[in-house]
Amino acid sequence: MSILFDSRVPEYWKEHLEEKIAEINELQQKNSFSFVVMTDMHYPRNVGKITPLLAKEIIKHTEKTTFALCLGDVQTSGCYDTKEEILEENKLIGEMFQPVKDCLLFTEGNHDGSYGWLTEEQREKEPNRWHAYVNNLTPQEIREEFYDRLSSLEEATFDRGGANGYYIDDEVNKVRFIMLNSCCNQYQLLEDGTSEYPKMRIFRFGQEQFDLTIHALGTVPEDDWSVVIGSHCPLDQEFQEDGKLMIALLQAYKNKTEFSGSCVPRYGSVSVNCDFSDSKGELIGYFYGHVHYDGNRVVKNVPYISTTCDVFEDMILPLRKKRIAGTTTEQSFDVVTVDREGHIIHITKIGLGVDRKINY
Repeated sequence: MSILFDSRVPEYWKEHLEEKIAEINELQQKNSFSFVVMTDMHYPRNVGKITPLLAKEIIKHTEKTTFALCLGDVQTSGCYDTKEEILEENKLIGEMFQPVKDCLLFTEGNHDGSYGWLTEEQREKEPNRWHAYVNNLTPQEIREEFYDRLSSLEEATFDRGGANGYYIDDEVNKVRFIMLNSCCNQYQLLEDGTSEYPKMRIFRFGQEQFDLTIHALGTVPEDDWSVVIGSHCPLDQEFQEDGKLMIALLQAYKNKTEFSGSCVPRYGSVSVNCDFSDSKGELIGYFYGHVHYDGNRVVKNVPYISTTCDVFEDMILPLRKKRIAGTTTEQSFDVVTVDREGHIIHITKIGLGVDRKINY
């Protein structure tokens, strides 16, 4: 029997969606759970602009899919735009995400309401510096624009320092989602009004999010729960020193051991001291965007999995050539299904790309 889709779903998507929904439902027959992963949509360059609508249809027509993760860079030109332009564009982005407002787990990327660049003319004069407009969004304004408008986060536990990291539980499927802000930079301006810590090229978590992560991992309710971590940036590329510290922390939780460590990134020292020997639950993996390609690797038993960009154009030419407006190649995102018994992560590709399978 054909699925009755939302009237806004284009006709050319329906057969593809039906096939993918059937695949996901088949995978969910085991002791499993699923979630959507979308990232790097880079509005307004996202030609189809319907990924949230498609994600909602998948959640609606599969039994064990609860949340849709958006791993940042929903905007393209935040680093160039004035504050007024960012706010106006964000109204349209809010409309695009309306279908998943009640199930979206968002974390920001370096382009989202960012403070990072000067104009092109100014960059030519100082090519090695990344700057910001004085009137870009502050961290609090980013919180209001990108997080507070989501009804899905009403039950989330945020960090205490305003870094916009949080965790939330899917109690039915027994999953704890930890969403970290890898673009957590202090909003500090120089005398010329530019940013001392440009969000476009300094990636960090800070002490508040380490404290949150340790608490979230240490309070997983039972052994049969799973933990999923999402953020925008990979921990070992372009990251400050606390990226390496987070890798070590996650390995300690995975192995249920003690861990202590510290680092001094460009600013704001970080120190952690934790004991996971009695902690419950199992870490499934760390999911991220930013790199604009599908990738997966396992580092000391922890899977690190990236999802390709959902933007229509891309700097990777082979990918750009394959995207055709008005077809299912105009969008690209994943549905992750975790088989707990087989210890397998199944990734079903929606739109452009191929399915993947990773052991954990």
